[in-house]
Amino acid sequence: MVERLGMLQLDPTAAIAPSADLVVWSRIGSAYRPADLKQALEQDRTLFEFNAVVRPMRDLGLYLARDSDWSPYEKQRAWLRDNDRFRRDVLDRLATSGPSISRDIADTSVVPWPSTGWTNDRNVTQMLEFLMIRGEVAITGRVGRERVWDLAERVYPRD
Repeated sequence: MVERLGMLQLDPTAAIAPSADLVVWSRIGSAYRPADLKQALEQDRTLFEFNAVVRPMRDLGLYLARDSDWSPYEKQRAWLRDNDRFRRDVLDRLATSGPSISRDIADTSVVPWPSTGWTNDRNVTQMLEFLMIRGEVAITGRVGRERVWDLAERVYPRD
């Protein structure tokens, strides 16, 4: 179904059920089981999560090709430049310890992310999101609502 829709937006709020589950259930009804989406994302790897959207794995190359360079925004590039050691620490942590949630990764940033409040004290999450956009890390699953991160080479197919 995600193939036909093109994408399935994820929303961290779940008043009744997660939005992705509601969308799929509204289209295929009681034949849908939330475990099916989880299996497609985490085991079958026919879908991937990228920027709060579930997409067909066949589209991965489009996003990685587009985003393989650092951000076009100077503020982000400067922060990443200032925190290059932090970037390497995050990648090393995932390489040696395997899949991790953001709060299990040490914040070794030199310069904190300049937040207006929404991302305050979330340096690790900011770094992971920038590394995801570049295709260096990927979301390998979820524990509840928390994303589990790993090196992209261990999550995405090699083709």
